Amino acid sequence: MKALVLLDDDRVPVKAGDTVRFNYGIPPVVVDAKIVQRRGQLIALTPGHDPAECNLCKLRSYVGNWYKQNARNQGQLPRKGTNE
Repeated sequence: MKALVLLDDDRVPVKAGDTVRFNYGIPPVVVDAKIVQRRGQLIALTPGHDPAECNLCKLRSYVGNWYKQNARNQGQLPRKGTNE
């Protein structure tokens, strides 16, 4: 099966196994969603949110912008006393 690839809002390729970040609501709720491929579609897994998963190609119509996360702690300060 051919790997699916979509582009985030910075035109960075996103595929199954990647993580994307988006937010919704007021005040903003930040969500990091793991991407899986299921039945020929890329699905963003969002447990603890409603809905618990979303077709990635439709996500933009619900939340606006979404971006691939390259590093596990991208956008976060390291914890005190660690080198993460």
